[in-house]
Amino acid sequence: MYSKCGDLKRAMDVFWKMKEKNIYIWTAVMNGLAMNGAGEKCLEIFEQMRTIPSPPAPNPVTFVSILRGCSVAGLVDKGIKYFDMMKTTYKLEPQAEHYGLMVDIYGRAGRLEDAVAFLNSMPVRPHVGAWGALLHSCRLHGNKHLAELAATKMTELDSKHDGAHILLSNMYAESKDWDEVNRIRDVMRSRGVRKLQPGCSVIEINGETHEFFVSTTRTHRRYAEIEAMAVEMTKRIRSAGYKARTDRILFDIEDEEKEDALNWHSEKLAIAFGLVCLGEGEIIRIVNNLRICLDCHQAAKFISNIFHREIVIRDRNRFHHFKNGFCSCKDYW
Repeated sequence: MYSKCGDLKRAMDVFWKMKEKNIYIWTAVMNGLAMNGAGEKCLEIFEQMRTIPSPPAPNPVTFVSILRGCSVAGLVDKGIKYFDMMKTTYKLEPQAEHYGLMVDIYGRAGRLEDAVAFLNSMPVRPHVGAWGALLHSCRLHGNKHLAELAATKMTELDSKHDGAHILLSNMYAESKDWDEVNRIRDVMRSRGVRKLQPGCSVIEINGETHEFFVSTTRTHRRYAEIEAMAVEMTKRIRSAGYKARTDRILFDIEDEEKEDALNWHSEKLAIAFGLVCLGEGEIIRIVNNLRICLDCHQAAKFISNIFHREIVIRDRNRFHHFKNGFCSCKDYW
């Protein structure tokens, strides 16, 4: 529970105080560490478990946690080692999620050809998640050719998969290829595909939850304070060197309009509200339903340093712990 709330200190305190630990407890702590960006620590815990007298036997979920730890830390060789260990030492048959994580491990490290080779060597037909991992990595490393291949494979498996179309659109928008962006939109319309979820950030203050959507603070009872803080945040981080990532806006509009749109993303509104409501030194904890965008990620690093606040954001994939201008993911997510 603590690790899923982004509070690793309390999670580890509970873990170490337990006198008896079965495989479910060891797996839970490894998964919590991996989710929160502590990939190396996740692997340390696994190796520690293996050295205790009569160690519990890891199960498939344990190896999901281990491979996730390798992925978030960018540990390719160790990922290969533990994937092989799963099969040879523990006689566990890899499942879809294990294969997807191996593709992610190769892809995030920039070894895209190895990721494709791994996909082609799978004993079962690659699933949407595995191709999706490749597509995310292609976007991270700017490989349009393989991104188009991955998106095609994803839509063959699920013609209405919104993520495949949107990620490909993002890549074309970054290179200002607006003709391709419009083509993808036309394909989405023709197939009845639409982005199902608007971005939403949730923050809890004194037991009350507050939801923020893009540019929808006007109905909030503290709108004036949130707006003032959002403007102040932008002013101060710009002075410190922050530059808005307008290259990832999916519309062919002027940069000034793009920057204004970025300033009202739900993550920034939730952070502004946290700064307004929480006392000095209190951690700002936010949950976001989508993957945090590159601009909000960059802005959160600046805000954590300038306002001397730790900011914890859980997006759709993992936790990001921002502190003193750095993120626990090391810009690798």
